Amino acid sequence: MPPTKNDYFPVDGADPREVLAASQGEGATDTRRQDTLLIAGALQSAIFNSANFSSIATDAKGVIQIFNVGAERMLGFTAAEVLNKITPADISDPSEVIARAEALSIELDTPITPGFEVGYEMAMSTIVDANVTHLVAAMVMFNLGEGPVRGFALTLAIGVLTSIFTAVVVARWIMAVWLKTFRPKWIPI
Repeated sequence: MPPTKNDYFPVDGADPREVLAASQGEGATDTRRQDTLLIAGALQSAIFNSANFSSIATDAKGVIQIFNVGAERMLGFTAAEVLNKITPADISDPSEVIARAEALSIELDTPITPGFEVGYEMAMSTIVDANVTHLVAAMVMFNLGEGPVRGFALTLAIGVLTSIFTAVVVARWIMAVWLKTFRPKWIPI
């Protein structure tokens, strides 16, 4: 059965902004607070389960821990086949990685090393995709909240932007230095 308006907005006929505002003021009931959490959870679930966006995440060892519906559709694997079982390298075709490196070398007019640079050249969109929902949530909280909620929203936004910078610039720099220093023939995952 398809979701109804009440699945996303559990307070009958209420504007979600009104529910959020009412849940933060004095006299807010536990029911209102729970309704706000339900709305936020439904929106987060709708974004994560969207078939239009691929979301794949790994643990520190590189084993896939998150594989949403969009990733299933895009790559042709089910979550049950990949979760806690394989790494992204296991579902990557080495010839495709090499071909992509060659195409990027031509496009960017600079030599691209397959496997390292290919991943970083296009990583920005993935990193932004992974953090954009947090930034949207921070903007909503900042605009609708008061006092400590606005402070939390600002702190969240600064943290997300710092995370994006670290993922794009610092991690790439550290990896480049390591590769130039040790020149490994292969990188264990």
